[in-house]
Amino acid sequence: MKNVVIAGGAGFVGEAVAAAFLAAEYDVVVLDRVAPRFPGVASALADLAVEVPPDPLLTAPEVVVNLAGAPVFRRWEAAAKKEILGSRVLSTKNLVASFADPRRRPKVLLQASAVGYYGDGAGTHLNES
Repeated sequence: MKNVVIAGGAGFVGEAVAAAFLAAEYDVVVLDRVAPRFPGVASALADLAVEVPPDPLLTAPEVVVNLAGAPVFRRWEAAAKKEILGSRVLSTKNLVASFADPRRRPKVLLQASAVGYYGDGAGTHLNES
């Protein structure tokens, strides 16, 4: 059985990742603070910045994709920066802690956080400006 857990899978990027795994015939479990808005996946509600629940849906996933974290599309004032950073650090820490039990340890863990795409710079250094 091919299965994947997508932490933060109800978000913008998570939905696309879930759709790709579904197309590749994986069983998909979305772990998020909100339920996913698309069919074909199982889901477990959790705020990873607080804890990872002992949920049977998370036992022995082949792949875990961690996209969990507070939204970044807003003004990056001091409080927002603190929330964005804390949500990613704590969710990753709690998710990895859940793998202490060998039955919950995935074969692959893919971590991404607030990724961006700058296009093909043809060897030119690209940045936010």
